[in-house]
Amino acid sequence: MIKSFKADFHWMLRESTGYFPWIDGRAYRLIRHLRWGAHRKCMMCDEGYSERGLVKILTEESVCDNPLLDLVLKALIRAEIRLLSRFIPQNSHEERLTGNLVSEIDNSILMINDNFIETSKSLYGIEKDIDFFYYDMSRGGTIEKYTGADLGLIIVIDLPDYPYTVKSILIQAKKISGDRAKIDRRQYETLNSHGVNGGAYLFYDMDLSRRCSPLITMIGKQSMNNLYKKCVEDNNSSFSYEYETARTDGHPLSLFLLSNFANVVEVGSHHNNFDSALNMFKNIGFNNRNKTDYDHEEFKGRLGILSIGNKIKYSMSDNERFDITI
Repeated sequence: MIKSFKADFHWMLRESTGYFPWIDGRAYRLIRHLRWGAHRKCMMCDEGYSERGLVKILTEESVCDNPLLDLVLKALIRAEIRLLSRFIPQNSHEERLTGNLVSEIDNSILMINDNFIETSKSLYGIEKDIDFFYYDMSRGGTIEKYTGADLGLIIVIDLPDYPYTVKSILIQAKKISGDRAKIDRRQYETLNSHGVNGGAYLFYDMDLSRRCSPLITMIGKQSMNNLYKKCVEDNNSSFSYEYETARTDGHPLSLFLLSNFANVVEVGSHHNNFDSALNMFKNIGFNNRNKTDYDHEEFKGRLGILSIGNKIKYSMSDNERFDITI
């Protein structure tokens, strides 16, 4: 266990929050994501593994094939716990909860920086860096209403023994209150227009007796699409998405980013380099400029950038343009 994360991990174990509600009665869901899970003969069998024991393994042992990625996973889990323990009880708006979550991710990534560098030297004989940057693309303006998303994520992985990876995803945050979230029909349609592999919903569990980790669900899930079709048939402006469905369809954000987003071909949009990914966000809506609803060519939300292997560089040019590179 990372010493500086111990208090937060112990809080999750004591309160049975975070990963516990997600694997409640379904321990196999976590087993299949652990590095030794793939060697089990029966992936649907969780015999011999208690939920508490699995969460302790997750927080105290290396569960990823690459120890550097394991450090990142631990940092992301710690950020989620901080959100659950400090900010969910305040019942803030989705946008503020997202801001708090991203700030905690930034802080947690900073806390593993020295450990990451030392581990990379031991693994590769060279120093590799870990960095995170929260980029406000609104530049003082209003958040774009027509992308269907209020958060973008880019992940860049550049390690000697790992495929060079640059991926992006659009995310809309929603609160689950009273065991369900309300999804706006038009917003769903707009997010879906960017491609079923490139968009997702991030659900914040507001039940204080449960406090599940933030759950991310891809826009292309059949259960969500069926609810949308029924919404269209009934000519409704929104539809409800239940917590249990989110728990079945989705994954904790931390696990999703390292296990699904970084590795699964069908999840997220692929790019050849970081500039290409950044330009995608700058030009969202370009193909829809003939529609009156799309008044802007640029994504006006916030963009989280996670670089595993290199430092993120940023500067201000003479014309006050903010430049960011990896």
